[in-house]
Amino acid sequence: MDFKTVVHIGYHKTGTSFLQKEIFARPNLPYNTIDRNLVVKEIIEKHLFFFDAAETLATLKENFDSNKVNVVSMENLVGNPHSGGYNSY
Repeated sequence: MDFKTVVHIGYHKTGTSFLQKEIFARPNLPYNTIDRNLVVKEIIEKHLFFFDAAETLATLKENFDSNKVNVVSMENLVGNPHSGGYNSY
């Protein structure tokens, strides 16, 4: 299977909330938004020494839809400027 995937890092003050609520969440558009809790668990909360990209991708792909564009959209993928980018990768 060939999955189409968009990873939206949600850079601060670039309209991330608008994209998440008004574009990616619309049922009539061809997007499959990956659950935020899964993204947090698999990417953000994992310590760098224990992060395994292949394992994380396999877990995320279990939630992919081959008929839609799969979207991973999370502001914390670049860190929060108010915390000094604490959880950025």
